[in-house]
Amino acid sequence: MAWQTPKTNWATGDIPVADDFNRIEGNVQELQNTKETPAGAQAKANTAEANAKAYTDAHEQKAAPHSGHETPAGAQAKAEAAAGAVQADLDAHLAEEAQAHGGVDAASILSKLKTVDGAGSGLDADLIQGKSGVTLMEGAIPGTATLLASYPNEFTQSGSSRVLCIRTPYTGRYRLEGQAKHMGGRSSYVNIYVPSATYSSSTFKFEPKKVFNWSTGSSTYVTWSHNMTVVTPGIVFISFGASASGGGNDGWFRNLKVYCNKGISNSNIDEI
Repeated sequence: MAWQTPKTNWATGDIPVADDFNRIEGNVQELQNTKETPAGAQAKANTAEANAKAYTDAHEQKAAPHSGHETPAGAQAKAEAAAGAVQADLDAHLAEEAQAHGGVDAASILSKLKTVDGAGSGLDADLIQGKSGVTLMEGAIPGTATLLASYPNEFTQSGSSRVLCIRTPYTGRYRLEGQAKHMGGRSSYVNIYVPSATYSSSTFKFEPKKVFNWSTGSSTYVTWSHNMTVVTPGIVFISFGASASGGGNDGWFRNLKVYCNKGISNSNIDEI
């Protein structure tokens, strides 16, 4: 890529675009491709010095130098001057290369980006690991969550479901969790429902809506959990069931707990 004239009139608020980065990277590559390497410069200096010494040695063999003949000292001085010039050119080139690379390093780019960062800028800086604050809130409840209710009793189930009703008296974030296993080689499952009302053809219906479905075939207890946001205080239904294998009650459940971010503990769990 040929050298392109750099942009030298950057102003506050300017946003680097793809063409800017391509021009900068292209110019850096052009310098890299055309630079004099230290080895090349040293080779030129060595050649110049060798030629000068050879010239001096050849003339030292003459008994009487002719008029205008280069003296050994003069030849040596010229050789040293040539070597010095090559070294100066090499030093200048290395300094120029360092300056060019220093202008596009990560710290410099970050500094420029910070001047245009902000809401709506399209940068990832307004996200946390690529996720918005709303998404993160949907995935977890605050670390200050308090146990709202618990049902620690261990119970078994097979075939039809056993349903527990939980009051959710506050708006906010909730986490429901417990443990389950299956002792008959099939699956134990947990479903969570919230009330849902619909109106169609002059008929008002109130029926549960499933918001969580989980199952396990493990013969040792496995922990399940579900995070949810309650906008309107009410109730939540949790059903527990297990695939029947002919061996009796094969689904085992225990340690049902309900947490809320309100830090209040006065709810209850009822079986229906």
